[in-house]
Amino acid sequence: MVMPNNARVLFLSCLWIYASQSNAFDTVSPRKKHIHWRRGRDILAHDNYDDAVKHQFYRLDQSCIMAIRCGSDAEDDGDNRKMATSINNKRTTTSPTTAIATWYMNQLDTHELRTKFISAAILALVGDVCAQTVGNIMINRSSSSGANIPLRLDKRRMMAMFADGLLCAGPLLHHIYNFYERIIPTHHDDEGDKYSTSKRRFLAPLAHVLLDNFVVIVVYIFALMVSTGLIEGRYASLPHELRHDLLPAVRMSYKASVAGLAPLQWVSFCFLPLKLRVLAVNVLDVVWVTVMSFVTHRNRH
Repeated sequence: MVMPNNARVLFLSCLWIYASQSNAFDTVSPRKKHIHWRRGRDILAHDNYDDAVKHQFYRLDQSCIMAIRCGSDAEDDGDNRKMATSINNKRTTTSPTTAIATWYMNQLDTHELRTKFISAAILALVGDVCAQTVGNIMINRSSSSGANIPLRLDKRRMMAMFADGLLCAGPLLHHIYNFYERIIPTHHDDEGDKYSTSKRRFLAPLAHVLLDNFVVIVVYIFALMVSTGLIEGRYASLPHELRHDLLPAVRMSYKASVAGLAPLQWVSFCFLPLKLRVLAVNVLDVVWVTVMSFVTHRNRH
């Protein structure tokens, strides 16, 4: 059956409208759907079709649309099967690193404080183990007898560093970094000059890093020495340690920051969101905790 030209145009316009609204076209972009819908609407808006042509078209309408729907349902079933297969393949081929990162991000979204505190505690424990290992190596190298002393980890010291990360370092980093962001925000929602936005993106994290590494660091070290001293039971010697070891520890921290920790922290602050900065600093601070744990415990044995 040959349809008149104007009926064919009307029929195509109906297909365009159906295409813009049908589930068979879910993969079509919203912009293309909108174009289809507007094109069909504009064609149907004309009144230059006589009643006979419209009547002829409406007789064919239901059968054509039903045929299209049957085909689209079959295509949908095939697409759904392909999508399910693709998802299953992705699940089976997901690397352990990706799975751990996804799990950690989910934990940050649901239990932010707990996740940050436990992460700080675990990384502080790793740093202390590294510090004890370095200390044992230095003792063996300086030994005149040449005998190698086996490494024996101080469990109480490890517990003290874990508790410091859990109860002091983790909470301090979380709240202080939020405070930095309030007084010197790194991002603005308002759109302004691109140059000023880019300038703020790099200068604001620089201010955060300078405050963190050269001003607030005194608070971190003081909290570290007090918390570990109390947990290790060194109540009597703690005031003496603060008087004689606090300033050397601060100077050592300055050297570690200038040697590379501060630039790495600045890069992480420039490109990471606020909720991931504590984790980034904890990872970088494995080196810092190693140095601080070694300096803090150097005179305790």
